[in-house]
Amino acid sequence: MSQPLCSCDLSPWRPSLYNVQDPTHKLEHILRQIGQQHRLKDLIRLDVSDLWLPVPKKIVQRLLGHRYTKSFLNSQSQHMDDDLQLNLTGEHVALLDSDSIGFDEGELLGKGGFGEVYQVFHPWTEIGYARKVITRPTYKYQEHRDVMKCFKHELSAMQRVQHLHCVDLVASCTSPEAVILVSSPVADRNLAQMLNSDLSNLDFEILRTSLGCITHEFTNGDASTTTGPAEHTTPRYRAPEVLDCEPRNRLTDIWGLGCVLFEILARLQGHKLSALIGTWHETDNREVSFARNLQAVAHWFEKLTGERDNTQHGYNRKYTWLCSFTYYVMLNQTRLRRPSAAQVLRRLQDLDAIYPVDIIVKPCCVVRAASITSRMASSDCIPQWPILDLMLADKNLSHIFLDTNLHILGMSGNISNLHDVMAVATTQFNPSRLVDLLPIRTAMSGIQTMARSMLPTGSTQVFGLGKDGDLLAELLYSTFTASIIDTLFRVDTLNLILDEDMLPRPRTVQLSLLTVCLERLPDYKVPFLVLTFNPTEREVTGLSYREGKELWTDGLSIAAVTFGKIETEKYGIIAKAVEARRARYNKLLNENRIIVKVNFMTHSLDNENRKLTN
Repeated sequence: MSQPLCSCDLSPWRPSLYNVQDPTHKLEHILRQIGQQHRLKDLIRLDVSDLWLPVPKKIVQRLLGHRYTKSFLNSQSQHMDDDLQLNLTGEHVALLDSDSIGFDEGELLGKGGFGEVYQVFHPWTEIGYARKVITRPTYKYQEHRDVMKCFKHELSAMQRVQHLHCVDLVASCTSPEAVILVSSPVADRNLAQMLNSDLSNLDFEILRTSLGCITHEFTNGDASTTTGPAEHTTPRYRAPEVLDCEPRNRLTDIWGLGCVLFEILARLQGHKLSALIGTWHETDNREVSFARNLQAVAHWFEKLTGERDNTQHGYNRKYTWLCSFTYYVMLNQTRLRRPSAAQVLRRLQDLDAIYPVDIIVKPCCVVRAASITSRMASSDCIPQWPILDLMLADKNLSHIFLDTNLHILGMSGNISNLHDVMAVATTQFNPSRLVDLLPIRTAMSGIQTMARSMLPTGSTQVFGLGKDGDLLAELLYSTFTASIIDTLFRVDTLNLILDEDMLPRPRTVQLSLLTVCLERLPDYKVPFLVLTFNPTEREVTGLSYREGKELWTDGLSIAAVTFGKIETEKYGIIAKAVEARRARYNKLLNENRIIVKVNFMTHSLDNENRKLTN
């Protein structure tokens, strides 16, 4: 122990004021009774509090030495509670014998890395509760300290969080052998059992909406960083940094959340948990771990995304994108590239708005935007149509990433005359100008006009992203993660020329303004642009436009995100307005296509005439 500190003026013990938030009154009084009140600050630094009472004998010996162990144990026995009050108001009690808790014990509900859960029944009302029992390691001080620290955090979280999808804490208890949490209601089965069960239609709905509910609960928590080995966690959900004893924080929890969502998505597509675990046992190193058996996880990702039709429209893209987001972003091996739980929840809400079939986030878990007026709805308060894949879900579309000066930072998709997306992310930062890819000056002028219309009015700030090898990764993960409510975009027709084209062709082009939104990345909040188009888009006879049938567009319900309205009646009004805007857009687009092509043909003819004249 540390050297004795100067005694301080301690107030007498006031048992009526004891609670988890003020946890040292009993400890103060016990130390005063045995003449060791100067040890209080030392014990507090070691995380000892009233929640530790009654402190086991071996732990007292470690803290105070043999000389004061007997007197401490005698004094603490005078500060025990008589029994748990069965009115169950959420109080915490300290008992010398936890068997004195007056519940009738039922069956074992489950075991985990942090304890066992039993069903118990109130002796008067026969109402069932869940009792979690966590054994105190009474002979190993460091393990005991870790258990008590986890117990304090869990108890505090249960007292703080009150939500429809969270169990209620009805009582807690500390005894020499264990700490106990009593909660209500009692689930009839756990998630693992559900993932291995044959599901009814109602079960499927519960499981689907649990994606939003579970994510919502992860939005509560701090962002502190810790180090060292992690105990009492489910082995297959442990993140790479946990297994490697590296620093970890709330982004480490996102890995575990991604594992859970991945298993739920597999079950929603007809695959039981036992099938996933069976693949782990048969693949690569046979380790049942998302972080250590990457080959098995990759196999299941390909299976889940390959089983769905790559359709142009419809909710199939919803699950394809969600699988991709979970696999590439939430289960990213690099901790700092993972999104926050709040960002994941907003992305799920985006999915529901774009694909309003099989809703994921129920109204009870929806997080409303601070303002329902989105920048993306700046024109007629209705978003533009079409919307060309703001979520990078469509492999048929190509994306060019630009800085705000229209330098090319990277690209993705099937652009045959440009490098593959990941090949661009090298340590050599060598941006090229977008003008090099556009055939005529008017096309570049169109891009510049679109970009200027989205940047802040009168802004003189020069934007520039960091010039390191991880730049493209920052852009990709930010585009995956950025909420649509925070994205500004414009859709227009531009003349583009690709290697396979003999002449430039008018293509529908979307320019989106985003910012690097992962706050732990070096370029956090730096803006960038994404130019999106379909390289295989073609015209038809008569220069007519096919009104979206040849475009891989997302749904028309995006206005639901902007206005925060998901009710059917209100959504119907918005959908009609979007449909009207779609018709106007198609009319203008067709006219613009004809004008662009005629102008280009005239320009080409003039060039030929000048050559002949010369």
